[in-house]
Amino acid sequence: MDDDFNTPQAKSAIFQIITRVYIDNLQLESIACLEYAKKTIVELGEVLGLSFDRAEEIGSELEAMIEERNRARRCKDFKKADSIRKKLEEKGIILEDTKDGQTTWYRKL
Repeated sequence: MDDDFNTPQAKSAIFQIITRVYIDNLQLESIACLEYAKKTIVELGEVLGLSFDRAEEIGSELEAMIEERNRARRCKDFKKADSIRKKLEEKGIILEDTKDGQTTWYRKL
């Protein structure tokens, strides 16, 4: 109690996990590792009174928009694909297309 449950250190632990998994683009051996990281972040966040429900909603919406863009690209509707990319960029989401046809994204800092 004397140090507010060491809240800054707890928040730091959450951000270290996020940094390792998402920003450093850590190559995980399996989906189970990623799921474990997500579970840990949610549990630590709940202790601090944080809610990640909106993040999951945004993630679902984002994935749907990326899939729609990829469909437009496959159909050679580049005007629509560029429009979706621009909408996401306005929301701070940057898309990167890989050589193997996959699309990755990150938040603009």
